[in-house]
Amino acid sequence: MVQVYNTPLRRRYYANRCSAAYCFFLLIVTVVLLLPFFMAYSASGADFWVKHATYLEEPTVKYNYKLVLILEGTKAGGTLPQTLFFSTLAPLNSMCQETLRVPVLRTQEVDGDMDGRAERLDISAQVPVENGEAIYSAKMMVFFEYELRDHAKLNMETMGFMQASSPLAGQSLFVDSDLEWHQTWPLSIKGGYSTPYGSEPLLDLNGVGPWDGGTGAKSIDIPTILKRYRDRNYTTELSSNSFVWEGMLPPPTLSNGDAGTFNITATVRYPQQVITYQPSVSEVLFDAGIKYLFMFVVVYLTLDLVCAFVFHHQLVDTYVHTEGVVAATSSRSKFKRF
Repeated sequence: MVQVYNTPLRRRYYANRCSAAYCFFLLIVTVVLLLPFFMAYSASGADFWVKHATYLEEPTVKYNYKLVLILEGTKAGGTLPQTLFFSTLAPLNSMCQETLRVPVLRTQEVDGDMDGRAERLDISAQVPVENGEAIYSAKMMVFFEYELRDHAKLNMETMGFMQASSPLAGQSLFVDSDLEWHQTWPLSIKGGYSTPYGSEPLLDLNGVGPWDGGTGAKSIDIPTILKRYRDRNYTTELSSNSFVWEGMLPPPTLSNGDAGTFNITATVRYPQQVITYQPSVSEVLFDAGIKYLFMFVVVYLTLDLVCAFVFHHQLVDTYVHTEGVVAATSSRSKFKRF
């Protein structure tokens, strides 16, 4: 004989509403619905309702041709302090005429994979150094236009600050840093592009330091600019884990009329960043639903086995009806009463 078809044999259990079996049924339904929620909430803790989420994005970064360079050292053979200043903003240079030193500056944005987004910025500066001058410290601020577009929409001006110093008089500085994204609050994904701090420029004439006897400013107030910048919720910073200061001991002695240079070679890379954002209501419900559904399946399968044992062995009174039998029978078994 060969089996050609089969049908399942279903056994149904019936009980009155005012019975122990019906109360047991209500208890099982309540546990099946509520227990997965408490189990999922206990396993996830405060993260059951997602308050923030993250994703990976390669930002669109553009150098906006704003740069400030400050070199500090000595002059007159080390007897007097010296500050050299340069920026790509003409108004700042006009107010810092006393310390202005114009370098040979070259910048280039490199898009190696030709995807329309630059991967790095190469900066080269050759600052003239006169006879008797020595450089012991270098500071540079570079300003960018930073854009996020994949999920959260944001466009803002950011900056990177780098500095290096040495007890040895320097002749060159090499820097290779990543422009890293930092945020103290999740971004919103509602609406269109967000332009935070659009009315608060990072570098303006208010950032100039105290005037020197009414003749002009010696430099800009970097601590104030950095403090105002760090007070923001969204910033970028340059990682300072890779720089080389090439010094010379003793400081260079140049003949009258000769001049040397202090060379700065910097590379600012734009790596992918982890962006934190506030998820929408649908994302929160979807994530919570997945956690609940997983626990629901576990609880449902477990309690289904419990119900099968209880009703099959008639631990509570029920009427049993078996389908698929020619002569349908109904029986009432009383193995145990409550």
